[in-house]
Amino acid sequence: IIYYYIFFTCIITIQSTGAVSRTPQLASTSFDIPVTVAAGTGTRLALAITGNQVTIAAQSVPTYAGVSMTAVAAANSTDTLTIATRWYILDSPTVGTANINVTNPGNTNNCAYFWMVVDGALAGSAGSIGNYAVTATVTPATATVGANDMGIVAAVFLAGNPTSMVAGTTAIGASAIDTAQGAAPKGWAGYKVGASPAFNGASGQLAWATLVIPGA
Repeated sequence: IIYYYIFFTCIITIQSTGAVSRTPQLASTSFDIPVTVAAGTGTRLALAITGNQVTIAAQSVPTYAGVSMTAVAAANSTDTLTIATRWYILDSPTVGTANINVTNPGNTNNCAYFWMVVDGALAGSAGSIGNYAVTATVTPATATVGANDMGIVAAVFLAGNPTSMVAGTTAIGASAIDTAQGAAPKGWAGYKVGASPAFNGASGQLAWATLVIPGA
């Protein structure tokens, strides 16, 4: 008797990515981000929110096509200073074009949002919390990312920018955030398959969080 073993490898693939800034000058308390999802296998929508921690804490749980997304506790920075980063995910999102929606009763949605639609995601997720760093230069802590996993890091700089990306990290985008505090924080996100994504940056305060999407 001859036994044949077939091994299936599922590597995370990207459908789309995007970034948008939300400034407090916009009057509406509701904010929509249009995202298109194609048919796929193991499809996951991931959303990072970076910005003022009071604003983020006051925002509603994001929805996509009316379905609530799930906060990833392991990839939510602590609310101890001015800024914060949050990750949310939704598995098997509705195919087609629909809106990610957030609301804020305080009408101060001064945040930057980064999203990614991927295929090949397994159930579950992990991450590493990026606590605040009050320093001139900082590199995010390393997250545990398997060979077929994807790591996505999102960060907010209170007054600075990422100065360089660690080899293999691809930027999703940067989006300036105009705040009522007079500072000019900037959100940033980047991803890497098979290893932890990272960047070097300079900022008086920095909050980051890395989301790990598992592949088989």
